[in-house]
Amino acid sequence: MDAERPGPYVDEDGDLMFFPTSGWTYQQARAEAASMARDSIDLDGRSRFERKDMVPVHDHEDWESCSTCPSVECYVFELYEKGWR
Repeated sequence: MDAERPGPYVDEDGDLMFFPTSGWTYQQARAEAASMARDSIDLDGRSRFERKDMVPVHDHEDWESCSTCPSVECYVFELYEKGWR
């Protein structure tokens, strides 16, 4: 993962990953999502592209109460365990 690249970001439940399109190509995001799914859900982890969407991204700890961070266009990937789909 490149330190200059924004994200990736994860939702509260850890089921969705967001990759800002300004720093990631689709192929880079897809490969990173697959790698992170395998790392976080063992070898049964999988990722699936859901959509491109505008998502508020936060680079700070108090993100739950934040309403000022901008939304950016992101590739959205679902992380899941093999056999659950």
